[in-house]
Amino acid sequence: MCLLFFVVWIVAPFVGPVAIISAAPSPAGIGRAQVLAMGLLAFFPAIVFLSWLWFVGSFLRSAVRPSLRPSGSFFRVAIIYPLVFAFAELGFIVATNSWPVSLTVPTGIFAFFCLLYDFNFVTKTLFLAETGEPPQMGDSSATFLQLCFFPVGAWFIQPRVNRLYDGREASGLSAR
Repeated sequence: MCLLFFVVWIVAPFVGPVAIISAAPSPAGIGRAQVLAMGLLAFFPAIVFLSWLWFVGSFLRSAVRPSLRPSGSFFRVAIIYPLVFAFAELGFIVATNSWPVSLTVPTGIFAFFCLLYDFNFVTKTLFLAETGEPPQMGDSSATFLQLCFFPVGAWFIQPRVNRLYDGREASGLSAR
């Protein structure tokens, strides 16, 4: 698993573009195909990260008792929207046309706030699942920051999620 994180987060977004650029005949010779390849190499880690957030958030939401369980409907939208935005933005960068700034800025800001909401949702549900009480201001700020520094933060968060999962399995409850 550690090797997968290394490949996805280091090799693909950094080594891949260097190889693509160095294969170009000149700096001005980078065409649409190369830009698309570099964008897709950057898109893959985002898919891995948001998929991990989706699975962790969904499991943690199911681990919280129903009276405290947060709604998951906007969480699903907030996970999918940044991917759709990034893919559409990549398509417009590769195409000859580009989005007007009046459209790019608000949709980009909304994608950023969706990511913040995802971090907050996972942080809040992890605290609820571990303690059974709603978090107070600052109770889970370390977890929020760990999510911001993914994949390093995942090494601290994933064992906590695994303990909750193992506890549910030991008590005979299913993961759903």
